Amino acid sequence: MKLLITGGHLTPALAFIDYLQLNHPEVSIVFVGRLYARKRSKQPAHEKEEVDKRSIPFIAFDSGKLVTAHPFFQLFHLILFVVTIPKAIRLLLQTKPTHVLTFGGYLGVPLAIAAWMLRIPIVTHEQTRGFGLANRFISFFAKKIALAHSSSMKFVDLTKSIVVGNPIRLGLKQKETDKPIWLSTKVDRPILYITGGSQGSEIINTTTIQILDIITKQWLVIHQCGSASNERNYLEELSRETTHLAPSAQKRYFVREWISDKELAWIYHHADLVISRAGANTVEELIQFGLPSILIPLPFAHQDEQMQNAVAMKKIGGAIIIEQKQLSPELLLQTISQLKNQLGKIKVSIRNNQKTTNTCELLFKLINNA
Repeated sequence: MKLLITGGHLTPALAFIDYLQLNHPEVSIVFVGRLYARKRSKQPAHEKEEVDKRSIPFIAFDSGKLVTAHPFFQLFHLILFVVTIPKAIRLLLQTKPTHVLTFGGYLGVPLAIAAWMLRIPIVTHEQTRGFGLANRFISFFAKKIALAHSSSMKFVDLTKSIVVGNPIRLGLKQKETDKPIWLSTKVDRPILYITGGSQGSEIINTTTIQILDIITKQWLVIHQCGSASNERNYLEELSRETTHLAPSAQKRYFVREWISDKELAWIYHHADLVISRAGANTVEELIQFGLPSILIPLPFAHQDEQMQNAVAMKKIGGAIIIEQKQLSPELLLQTISQLKNQLGKIKVSIRNNQKTTNTCELLFKLINNA
């Protein structure tokens, strides 16, 4: 089997690649992905970096998005999208995969259409509790559809769909990992992990800046802020703000653009509280590692999917939700304080609701049957 993997969601793709390399080394893999998370601002994606670590061929590809706000850009992206289908056909003829696996995202649409035209079986995986716009298109051409949640069943052809769960990266599950080299201090306080996802979150970052002097008194803070772009350099801005902190507080705040699997594994096994967006994969990881959270869902997500993810975690007693329009330094501080004395109880509640599914094995069987 030669598998071409692509899609907008990187972490489940990496999780499945790790599974294949460990359990099915006979499978040949090629990854098609983006060089930029946000092309207009030149914010780099981390796809090539992570794929290169796994010694897998990476092919850069670009496609028009399916929707944008302005009619002019809608037309521009539609033209760009149509133009990329012949490019996708050439790519598939060159790489000769036996199967195509997508993890949603607009990049997978022209590749799925090209694969269908060339009679290459397509399998797509949906991570959200709804059904992404790109996957709605891809599902028409797919032989099999893998779902993370049963709530997505109402959107798909039941004869070719199965719930498999969300893949979790194997590297995150390793308990015996070293403390990150850059965490150059003694861990003498509970750990607060703040993340806005790989691209970062402007509102989470700017709110964090305003409360740094207070939270660093009681917490050791690790902050993943997102990569720099032509528009913003969050790392530079946050690092500049730390110079205004007392020397003791500076030693308890660590900001990084990106955190590797190995570093994140250590954080997940040692963190006490997480402040985060509510992406499907992030929430799945927070549940799997039993981490109490303050979730700030992205309000513009398709079908309000981040709010659905956050509500699911709230229902099992694992999170407090703060809507972005309500977020303020005062409310965030109040919520952190509210949770600080309930962390043990919350962790027990999450663990009582954890489910164990051999997701990658089920997904591999689905591909074999496509």
